[in-house]
Amino acid sequence: LQIRVLGGVGFRLPYIKQENFAIYQGTSLMFEHEQLDIDRVSDHPESITANRWNNYLNVRLKLNDTISFFNTGYFQPRFDDFGDYRILLDSGLRFDFSSSFSFWRRMVFLFFSLS
Repeated sequence: LQIRVLGGVGFRLPYIKQENFAIYQGTSLMFEHEQLDIDRVSDHPESITANRWNNYLNVRLKLNDTISFFNTGYFQPRFDDFGDYRILLDSGLRFDFSSSFSFWRRMVFLFFSLS
């Protein structure tokens, strides 16, 4: 991947919004353009331009004053081909050691319906 450009507009709804717990759902229109390194992935087109429908659910949980958990799941079908979709899960923990120092540990799972 040499270049990736993303842009979009949408909205999100708060289902639960409390000090220590929150759930949000969002939906948006997303434009993406990717320029690939064709020498490394020769079975793919040189560039891809697509409009996708981005949908996500976000959960945030503050376990205590120093540890927070987050999880966001995305489903992103392509508008002109709903069989071309992406599923992403982004989860993690944040450890706040002070107001100016924190440590994040994240795990990301990606699934592409088309290779």
